[in-house]
Amino acid sequence: MGIGKSAIAINTILAYSNESILFCAPTHLILEQMKEYLKNMGYDLEQDFKNLQFYTYASLHSIIKKGNIPEFHLLICDEFHAIAKRKQYDSIKQLFHYGEDKRYLGLSATPILQWEFEKSYNEQNALSKKRVNMASLLYDNHVSYYYSIEDAFLNGLFAMPIYNEFFVVSENTKTEAYKILKQERLENITEEMIVSLTNYLDKEATYVSILKKYLELKNTKILFYCRDFKDLLEKESILKQLFPELSLYKTSCRLPKNENKQNISEFRNNEFAGENSKVLLSIRQVTEGFHTDGAMQIVFSSKTKAYRDFLQKFGRGCSIGNPISVKILDLGGNLTRICSLDFLNFRKNIDQKEKDPFHNTIFAKIKFGGNMVDLSKTIHQICENVYVSKKEKTDLYYERILSNYGTLKNPEEKYKDGTYLKDWYKEMMEIAYHELYLLRENSHYKISEENMYIIETLAHIENYKTKKHTVTEEEKRNIYFEQAIKYQNILPKSDVHRFIDGSYMATWYQGQKKKVQSLLNRINKDANYCLNEKNFLLISWIYTLHRDLKNIWLQNRLGLQREITESEKYRRWLKFSVEVAKDPKLLNTKKLCESIDAFYSLEEYCKGNEERTTKVAEQNYFFSTIEIDNIKKRILNKN
Repeated sequence: MGIGKSAIAINTILAYSNESILFCAPTHLILEQMKEYLKNMGYDLEQDFKNLQFYTYASLHSIIKKGNIPEFHLLICDEFHAIAKRKQYDSIKQLFHYGEDKRYLGLSATPILQWEFEKSYNEQNALSKKRVNMASLLYDNHVSYYYSIEDAFLNGLFAMPIYNEFFVVSENTKTEAYKILKQERLENITEEMIVSLTNYLDKEATYVSILKKYLELKNTKILFYCRDFKDLLEKESILKQLFPELSLYKTSCRLPKNENKQNISEFRNNEFAGENSKVLLSIRQVTEGFHTDGAMQIVFSSKTKAYRDFLQKFGRGCSIGNPISVKILDLGGNLTRICSLDFLNFRKNIDQKEKDPFHNTIFAKIKFGGNMVDLSKTIHQICENVYVSKKEKTDLYYERILSNYGTLKNPEEKYKDGTYLKDWYKEMMEIAYHELYLLRENSHYKISEENMYIIETLAHIENYKTKKHTVTEEEKRNIYFEQAIKYQNILPKSDVHRFIDGSYMATWYQGQKKKVQSLLNRINKDANYCLNEKNFLLISWIYTLHRDLKNIWLQNRLGLQREITESEKYRRWLKFSVEVAKDPKLLNTKKLCESIDAFYSLEEYCKGNEERTTKVAEQNYFFSTIEIDNIKKRILNKN
């Protein structure tokens, strides 16, 4: 599906290259693709992997049936759900119990609903059966780890992208320019500003100008993703007009399968007509295992629908073992539009590189371009000379002073007209002195409404700076508790989360946590240690905080599951399952058998998920496990 299963398999094969490995899959096509990936990475299958064997599930089933069980240390099953779907592959399942020194890896994007029975004996030596989920058996007993996209890049399994993200204007560029300027909350938009931005957009932000500037026209395979079939035909027409020398292919469910297959085959090979690039127009690339090598370019011609859709399309072009960087043209502004799509943290690394020239993480090597940054700078430059009223300047200065507890956080910050905030304070003081002097000299002198607003604001600022802001420990606990529940987690160190005296809530919380831990250590070591009321209130507060945050955390992750398990339908099946345990004859139809099996599957998943998630929650909010009633007795018994 383009989400890295092949990369995970290859990384595992490389890690166990000195061991005997079985790689199994439903079809010969997947086996051949895996061999091709390894060859593309420069490996010799016979020399580097002497004990690596490839089997389809059918061929593996055939040799096991004949009694020839192959030797292996690592068994990798691609499309693992295929084993569960077909009964003829039951023979393969015995490999999962074939020695404790074995290692297993199952790869699938499809839920596995296959069940087995594990025989065991109770205290009375009576034979009993325990239901075991195949996926649970494989992962929990042998190997379980998370392999991320970042890991795939770190290990060189995904090609490093050169990512260009664009803002693309609509047909009416002038209207679009006005709309963009209006979003800057400007009240005095001039015709000159609109013309200036329109000229920039026509040059750098139209669909045609971007393609002419960035599309690779020589010896490159271009995956060109479209919104729908109508959009595909429109883009095909544009490309034919702009670049008649390109070789164009397309895939769609509206086209015959043979035509799709032939187009993909022609696109994948490394032959170029007159060294001209190839373009594969597609709505979504659904061909399982589709990858290619050589110079690649991915074009997102419009907005993607979701993270999964974006990731699958991205993964198709970042070919496994391809050492050449993949060039991406994102004409939908996807990374800016949907924060979750920025899974490579492009902007975070760009900001880090600006702050630290020696920034050297793997993602610091990713090149990021397009017109997004330039567009922002252009708009800023156009807006720099915009008139800003005295009231607007005063309001912004006042807001900055209050938000940073009496000082300017960034003394170099400027207004849109280019003047510094720090200089405006001096100007306000001069206005106030001058106006008040005139009033003293002439009692009939009338101060303008605008200047009076400045004088009053200065008075508020001076009062704020001279007033002592204090807050008690009890008040801090109440404030922190309220903010943490609102944030739904322990508060980070941020200017947003500070007490009225300017201190950071996060720093204060760390101090409280250390005090509580010290008190708990003394209680555990000294059975006679007694708490005073003040210390008990502190422990009780942090216990309540962690308990409530844990419940919120669990509800966010298990809310939907709890709705299911608390539903009337689920309760009816639960009651029926108890009756079935007493009398199996109640399962008198195939439909009932299948339904109860589905219920057991759901029930075991829900219970397991609840237990695993609760354990994580208790690790995150460990003070929620305090036995508060026992600690309370230390106060009651102290006399």
